Amino acid sequence: MRLRLSQLARYSLLLALALPLAKADSENAPDSESKGFKRCFEIYTQPKYQIGEPYIHQLSFDSQHELEFEHIHLSGDQLTLQSGFSWDGASGPGIDTPKVLRGTAIHDALYNLIRAGQLDIDPFKAHADSEFIKILEEDGVSKQERAIIEESVSRFGLSSTAAPDKGFTKFRIRARRSIQSFGLLMRSAVRRKPPEEIVNRPRIMNFSSPAKTASPTAAE
Repeated sequence: MRLRLSQLARYSLLLALALPLAKADSENAPDSESKGFKRCFEIYTQPKYQIGEPYIHQLSFDSQHELEFEHIHLSGDQLTLQSGFSWDGASGPGIDTPKVLRGTAIHDALYNLIRAGQLDIDPFKAHADSEFIKILEEDGVSKQERAIIEESVSRFGLSSTAAPDKGFTKFRIRARRSIQSFGLLMRSAVRRKPPEEIVNRPRIMNFSSPAKTASPTAAE
């Protein structure tokens, strides 16, 4: 509870700094800075990555489910990310590198099924987390990095299994996007470039099978 309250306080402070621009934003707003923030916010509602060609992954557990949900197909111990599946890469202490992207895609797909109520949190969150760490090891992520990521998903991953339009999760997503948008607006002003030229979303990604790296076909 103490950790949850500290997270809430941090997001509240950052959101308080970013939301005045968002509140001022409207279709008829005369000042360009407000419209710029709106465009930046729209960019950050787009996912970072999207699957180009379908990728089939052999899970290390049997889900005993046959599911089809938003570009995800789960059949027993086989998970297929269909063309168009999108995700946001690493979160928390993680950094997006080719070595982590396949794992984050599989992890996000399984969490998506949990959020949608297609899979139960128990035992599938634990299965998803274990699968994530297993893929990271296969793809060459160091033991130290894996330990940090494993601790992160173990301690904080539960909030990511909640529906995105509910309570604290909705607030957290809104706060993060507002903060990112404010940062992009500042970068756009400093570089004198449209925000679309600084952040290009989504990047189209393809994984080989088995994948050791991700192959981006569009750069951000």
